[in-house]
Amino acid sequence: MDSTRLSELQDMSMPELWQIAVRLGISRKGKKTKLIERILEAQAEHDIFQELKAKMTEFEKTKEELKTLLESVAKLGPKLDEEKAALETSIREQQEKIAKVSALIPKLENEKEKLHEDVLQLETKISGFDQQIEQILRARQFLPEG
Repeated sequence: MDSTRLSELQDMSMPELWQIAVRLGISRKGKKTKLIERILEAQAEHDIFQELKAKMTEFEKTKEELKTLLESVAKLGPKLDEEKAALETSIREQQEKIAKVSALIPKLENEKEKLHEDVLQLETKISGFDQQIEQILRARQFLPEG
């Protein structure tokens, strides 16, 4: 018991104590000491009730916050499924492109080889033309002018 509160109640008149008893909803009958005991018990219960009420309000607030959070998470699930499906589709498309490129590489290598052979043949022809031109220029030297 709070000795200060006890002292305050002991200093009060019976009519004042009766008003407190009525406000707390307890019996106002009996001797002063018994009435003070009932008032102190009722006030202690009231304090406990107020504390529980505050904690219950806090609990309800937390419960609502969690409910809102769960609703958000529930909405997020389908969006994540959609994004996952889109990523899977993108992966399949990229794998198909890789397969096509992989199939093209040997063909391009063959084409490269053919082009390289064609370049060598053309260079050989040019070299042959260069030799013919040189022979013609030499032969011209021996021709009379005119």
